[in-house]
This record gives sequence, structure tokens and C-alpha cells, in this order.
Amino acid sequence: MTRSSHLRSLARQAAEDWNAPASDEQTIDVAWWYPPNRPPVRNVRIRFCGGQPVDHSSVPPGEIDRILPVAVIPALLNAHTHLEFSTLHEPIGPAVPFPDWVWSVIRWRIEHSTAASDGIRTGLTECHRHAVTAIGEITTSDHAVELLRDPSVEVVSFRELIGLLPDQIPDRIATMNDHLNQLSNPTKSGSVQAGVSPHAPYSVNPELFEAAVDTCASHSAPLAMHLAETTDELELLDTGTGRFVEFLRQLDLWDPDILPRGSTVMRYLEKLAELPRALAVHCNYLTDTEIAFLGQHPQIAVVYCPRTHHYFGHAPHPWQQIQAAGGTVILGTDGRSSNPDLSIWKEIQFLASRTKDVSAADLLPMVTTRSANALGLTDHCSSNPPFTATVIRLPADQQEHQNSVLSPQSQSIARLMSEENRVKLQLCEAVDQNSGN
Repeated sequence: MTRSSHLRSLARQAAEDWNAPASDEQTIDVAWWYPPNRPPVRNVRIRFCGGQPVDHSSVPPGEIDRILPVAVIPALLNAHTHLEFSTLHEPIGPAVPFPDWVWSVIRWRIEHSTAASDGIRTGLTECHRHAVTAIGEITTSDHAVELLRDPSVEVVSFRELIGLLPDQIPDRIATMNDHLNQLSNPTKSGSVQAGVSPHAPYSVNPELFEAAVDTCASHSAPLAMHLAETTDELELLDTGTGRFVEFLRQLDLWDPDILPRGSTVMRYLEKLAELPRALAVHCNYLTDTEIAFLGQHPQIAVVYCPRTHHYFGHAPHPWQQIQAAGGTVILGTDGRSSNPDLSIWKEIQFLASRTKDVSAADLLPMVTTRSANALGLTDHCSSNPPFTATVIRLPADQQEHQNSVLSPQSQSIARLMSEENRVKLQLCEAVDQNSGN
């Protein structure tokens, strides 16, 4: 029996045993447990009652062989996705210069105008496969909201707004209000919550951006914006020159009077600070002053997408400086237009492999509890009902090490979820793939 087939056999047997009808009390012995907002515990027996964790204890020495080679961590969240691109098998190119990549994305959207629905369905399936339980999705149509309704994945649907010209503003504001009103009723919205996403400084009129922030403030809705993504963007804001000028001219959108000269990322951050929750997506190029400002306003969460950042060949990301200043940094995958897949677990593994002297306990909140707070899903990773957690298979030769949970050989294999006063083990489709791990 191969190692991967042995894993599948063990995983299925564990699911059958765990989910078998029994009393409301359940226990599971695991190599590591990472309870929300508390230090990790090794070789631990977690006791559940009525579908909730009630206490834990050390596994007795004589029962060590019962310990499953897994870690139980808070539920995984992907804070930033573009599911419409999920049918792509590789990222869109060329990656540089960035405005050329944006052109390629626009052409792909035009040529595949009917593919967005398939992309959303495919993307949600991929989220299931990678044990993701909640996402921050950039939504580009009213129809997409219906496709996002999925009882096993919570979605914050950020309605994308693109409109640089003044005469586009009223229509975009109407689109935003329709989206917020459509999802304002919890009974009708189900697992989808509303947010707004003015796309980026080079594609959104400053007046439209300010209207979006003001509207989100009045609705207590989160806002996400791509910001400080490239040096081309900074040049456009500062001097009104550079590659984005020609890009906008080709789209017949260039008006030198729309973006005031001397504009900076700080102008946008100061407005975002008026919101209780905002996502500043990418933030690859920030000044020390802007980093300090983010440290003073942790309600603005910077969404770092490590593999997308790597794809475009950006300068090193300032995520550690932002955190050191007191700011909030969480992770997303972006979409398959710039990323090989939608696995937030591979995203944090990629980051861990390139980061020294940072423990797994420090990194995991970037895809669990901290992401939940930033998206307004505070209960999603807590111990409050309904309980949700992720099961990570650990490499056999590294289980004694706390950081083994982020080893390149670890794998997200299941979700633990409360259901009818019990905790159910839901295997991921990835367990059925012959990964060879």
C-alpha cells in the first residue's frame, strides 16, 4: 500500500469512527491543538460535549499510540479571492509590466464573458477541497451572489466598483446600494454577507471611493480595495505620468484632472480609517509613514497574497514591519489569474518557507482568527457555537515540533464542524488525490 493510499484509508476510517452515532460526548487525541488565541498544546485529548469543546488534557503515557498524527487548528479563511478566474489552469501573463497584465485580464474577461459562473462554482469546489470555511470574494455581478450561497462556506461578497469618469459615479453608487440592500436581510442572505470593493486608485474616481466608504460606514459593512500594489500606481497618483496613463488612454478613460497631483496612498488610508473594518489589499509598496499609520489603525487589515506577490516579482513585502508597528496583516490567495490555486494553506506554507524565526503560532492567525476578525466573522474561529476547526495532517518524522504544522509536507485534510449537538469530521476532497505526501 502506498503512503498516500494508506492516508486515505486511515482518514476514511477515522471519519467513520468519529461520525458514528453515540452519546453527545466525544474525545479526540491529537499531536497538536491550537485553540483560538491560546498557546498550542502537544499530545492532547480534546473533549467535546454537545458539539462544543469543553476541556482538554494530556494523553496518558500508556495511550500515546492512540494519538492521531494531526494538528487541530482554528477554521481556515481566505481573506481575498477572485473566484471568476477559477477555471484557469495557470496564471494570466505577461506578469510585467503590470498594466499589460491588467490588459490581459480585461481581454480574458471579454473573451470568456460567460465563464464567470463556471469559475465561481469551480472555485467554491476548490475551497471545499482545501478545507476553507470562509472567503472574502470580489463579486462582479448581481447573478454571482446567488452562486455564492453555500451552507458550508461563509462568504463576504465585496461588490466590485470600477468607474473613473465622473458620469459613471451615479450608476456605480446605485450598484453598490443594490448589493448592500440585497444582502441586508440575514434570512435571505444566508451564508453570504455584503461588502464593497472600490477596485483600485487607477480605476475608481476619488468621489466614488469616498462615497463607497461613507456608504459602508452607514451600513456597518466592510470595504476592500487594492492599494499600493505597484510602483506604476504610485507614479500615477503622484505625478499623473507613467504606464497607467497610456493604459487609461487606450481605454478612453484618461482625464488628467481626475486624480490630483501629489496624491498618495496615505490619502486612501486616512479615509479607510473612518470604517470599523477595511481591507487594504496587497500594499506591496508603503512608506514608513504609511506603515506607522497602519500600526495606529489596526482595523485596516492589510491582505498579503504571498504567491501572487512572488508571481509579479515585487520587492519584499513589508508585512513584518506592519505587524511590528501594531498593524494587522492577513493572507489571501487572490485569484487564479495570478496564483496557481486557491489553497490558503499552501499560501501560508509558502510564506513560512521564506520566513525565519517566526513560529507557526504567530503565523496561523493570519489565515484563521485574525482573518475572521477582519472580515467581521468574529465567531467563526472562536469556541462559541457553531464550532468549526481544520484538521492538518503532520509529517510522520516531525510531529514533536510545533512548527511541523507548517511543514511543506503537512496537508489540510478535514474540517471539524458542529452539527446536531455533535462534532462531525468532514474529509476534504484533497485526501482522495494521490499527492504522494
